Amino acid sequence: MEFKAAKRVLTPDAFQREVQAQLAVQTFEDRLSEAGTAPACWAVIRDASQEFGFHPIRMQLGEQTFIWEPDTASAPHWALRMPISQNEWIELSHDLAPADHANAVVPFAQTIRKVLGSKARSIGAVAR
Repeated sequence: MEFKAAKRVLTPDAFQREVQAQLAVQTFEDRLSEAGTAPACWAVIRDASQEFGFHPIRMQLGEQTFIWEPDTASAPHWALRMPISQNEWIELSHDLAPADHANAVVPFAQTIRKVLGSKARSIGAVAR
């Protein structure tokens, strides 16, 4: 069983997908880190969410609520709601089909929390 798993991981296609997923997360982190306002952060997250196959998405930053619900949002999906701070959160939904960057789903979510958590005060998003 371990050899079968190793064989799947070590194929050239699997290696290429893993590298592409990691590059996509790194590019996303760089763009999110550069965004200086809550609406700019939202634009980066919304655009990247489409690439990673998330829809719909919702986010609360300070007193601003952001929502993106494309027409395809009515399909069956799973959702992840993650706190950014005590009063802030993001909810990412993904349809039940396999993700293009399946290996990057958790790193993508962790990047949102890490970057927004550290910069929320500097962009004036945290409700005081």
